[in-house]
Order: sequence, then C-alpha cells, then structure tokens
Amino acid sequence: MKLYNHTKINDKILEKVLYLSAKAVGAVRTGKVVVKVTTSTYGCSGEVRNSRYGFMYYHGYLNSSRKWNKKTGEYINKKDRKLISTDGGYMFLKITAKHREPLILAERIFDLASHEWQHIKDLQKHGKFGSYNRNWKNRPHERRAITASKRAERVKDKRLDIQDAILNLAIYIEELQK
Repeated sequence: MKLYNHTKINDKILEKVLYLSAKAVGAVRTGKVVVKVTTSTYGCSGEVRNSRYGFMYYHGYLNSSRKWNKKTGEYINKKDRKLISTDGGYMFLKITAKHREPLILAERIFDLASHEWQHIKDLQKHGKFGSYNRNWKNRPHERRAITASKRAERVKDKRLDIQDAILNLAIYIEELQK
C-alpha cells in the first residue's frame, strides 16, 4: 500500500489501522493500492477508483492556470506534481478534522477503510463494478461492502491488535485536538 497522507495524523499509526482493516475484510493484495487520505470539514467519506483514472499527488493548491499535456500525460511547468499509475486501484479517504469523541472517529475511520477495502477487493477480482441503475444500497458491490464492514466490526471486537491500533489512533487524534 502506498499511502499519501494529507492529514496531521502520523503515517505509521494511520497505515497500521488501514492495513488491519484490509486484513479484517480479507483483502490480500494490498501492495499496489494507492491510498490518499485528506481532511474534510463535514464528516468522513471514501471513494474507490480503478486504474483507468489518473491519480494526482501534489503539494499545495491546484490553481486554474495549470495546463495538461496530452502526449506525456503530465502537467506542464509544475515541478512539484507527478502522475502515479498502478494496477491495484485507488482509495480516497476524507477524514473530518475535528470530532467531539476521538474514539468514535477512530472507529469510523476503521469501518470506512474496511468498506473501501472491500471495493478494492471487488475491483481487483472483477475489474469493474456491477449495475448502476439501482438504488445505492441495493447495488451488489455495495451490499458486499456493507456486509464486509459488518464482518470487520465483529473481527474488531475479537482481536486485540486491531483494538490497540484504534486506541492509538484515538489517542493521537485527541492529542492533535488539544
């Protein structure tokens, strides 16, 4: 897993929680997955894309003066940007910057990551998602992801290493909020 962390959370703590959430779901091939974690003002959300989409890692803000070179597939005159390609899939996680209860936020991060790891697992197995003309919760890949995150919650209650990782993340978030 290649982690691009745009939050104030320590990389090792966040990477351990992400790795254990993948292990709880049963996602075995995590090596070629690119994970980008950013902050959000309105709660937590996640998104998964397959390898047909480009993933841009950048420092600073995107401005409207950027120019895209179609031949090379890179931005022109931007030295701090690079295009990252992978065949494992891309996972985007948005984590809220402030929360009243750090333990609830840490558990939410674990649940969200396990949900998105199931999507990565489906993408690696099937190459694409199922039908999109149904309601969100009735789509087959969403049903699989929801049941996988519920299974991960049951695994989380039994395994002490997952509980320790979530507690370390909650303690670190609480220290950041002071």
